[in-house]
Amino acid sequence: MADDYLFKYSSSAHSMTARPPLNAASASQNDRYQLAIASFGPDIARFAMGYERDGAKRQELVALLVCAGFAHYLWAFPDPLMRAGSLLSILGTLVVVWQLRRRASSRPRPGVESALPSRDFHRAELIRQRDALRSVWLWYVAPLVPGMVVFRLGVNANPDPSLPFARGWAADGFIAGVVLLVILINLYGAHKLQRQIDQLDQVNA
Repeated sequence: MADDYLFKYSSSAHSMTARPPLNAASASQNDRYQLAIASFGPDIARFAMGYERDGAKRQELVALLVCAGFAHYLWAFPDPLMRAGSLLSILGTLVVVWQLRRRASSRPRPGVESALPSRDFHRAELIRQRDALRSVWLWYVAPLVPGMVVFRLGVNANPDPSLPFARGWAADGFIAGVVLLVILINLYGAHKLQRQIDQLDQVNA
């Protein structure tokens, strides 16, 4: 689910980069700002233009599959810890989907009549996405941790050899490593967004 932070190129970014090239020497400050935006348009489109319709459908599909899987575990495994972990995982997944819609959903670009300049809108979108990526450990990872921990406790404590799950510290360490990797990838994305914000601020200075 974290991969969907790499948002697709939006039509607004296309319209922005399709404008005739400006002469940097004679361009106004606003035009220079637009040139700076266009110079890394794909990244803005992927991070700042938001969580679009296709991304929303993918997230909802993944959430549906995750919830269906853990709902099956509720029925298939009588172990109380595994059942509790499955229920917590379903609830955590729903929280993550809600947070994605709240924090990463795309916002409509201001119209001509809007008092918010296009450059300010794009900068605000970059800041919003940067903050979302920086705090992904809190709103994306944390809701899933209780279910994972309780479920793994149930797996490790269950002596049934027919369980289709790996046991032991190696399996638990691998899961923890994946979680850490998700956090680091998003922090790197936030760092890239901060660099773009700094570029826009230099143009605006």
